[in-house]
Amino acid sequence: MSETMELSRDTLETIGGYVRQNLSTWMREAAIAPQTDPVLLERMVRVEEELKAQRELMKQGFDQMDNRFDQAHSHTNRWMTFMSIVLLALTAVVSFGIFFAG
Repeated sequence: MSETMELSRDTLETIGGYVRQNLSTWMREAAIAPQTDPVLLERMVRVEEELKAQRELMKQGFDQMDNRFDQAHSHTNRWMTFMSIVLLALTAVVSFGIFFAG
């Protein structure tokens, strides 16, 4: 069986005042507590180092992708230039053929 306790309005207001008066202190203590544990501090440092290493690896990967895109762009430009010259030459040959045949 569960027993319930009826609280008067005055009791609730007293509890509310106590909580309001001490809440900021409790929050500060709760925020400081994890930082004082050396095991947690060491783990946080290791996580930060791993994140830094991952960031560096990602930066290297993005730099390599940029280089690859630049190479592909250069290759495409050369290919399009070559195709333009071939089409221009083909057009000239056909035009001269029609001109001299006719």
